[in-house]
Amino acid sequence: NIGYNIYNKKALIAYPYPWAVALWQMAFGWCIFVPLWILRVRKVPKLTVGEAVLLSPSAFGHLATHVGAVIAFFAGAVSFGHIVKA
Repeated sequence: NIGYNIYNKKALIAYPYPWAVALWQMAFGWCIFVPLWILRVRKVPKLTVGEAVLLSPSAFGHLATHVGAVIAFFAGAVSFGHIVKA
């Protein structure tokens, strides 16, 4: 976790746009798991619309926490990011 946090801080020093960094990190995740689904390395999750609606508040909370952590790393020291994530 500390390695990820330091990497985030270095990325934000080089490219000081925290919202864009968070967006690219989430998009890169898609670039990892979609090919795994297409190649059938991982099983595609089967969700009904009701299950997706039920999970959406949790997913939005995870997204908001990730974006908040990236902004915290941009705003201050890595230790500040740890406080925000806690």
